[in-house]
Amino acid sequence: MIKILCIKILFIGGSGLARAYLNLSELTKETFIQNPFQTVDEKLLGINNKLYKTGDLVRYLSNGNIEYIGRADIQAKINSYRIELGEIE
Repeated sequence: MIKILCIKILFIGGSGLARAYLNLSELTKETFIQNPFQTVDEKLLGINNKLYKTGDLVRYLSNGNIEYIGRADIQAKINSYRIELGEIE
């Protein structure tokens, strides 16, 4: 159970979520976790077994919404490209 207003890193899942990680095993290990919410039926079908660590800090509000707080790292997203701010001089 997630506590209301507690800031955490957002994990998301779904088919086709991270095609860019294909054949990048080290990056995949760092960025994905086993899905603790996977149902028995999904396990039997071999689907919905991973969650993607977005790096976004969020909190769950009492009305059911998720509020974006910021980033857990020093990345920015510009035109759908992730930029490491430390690499810009």
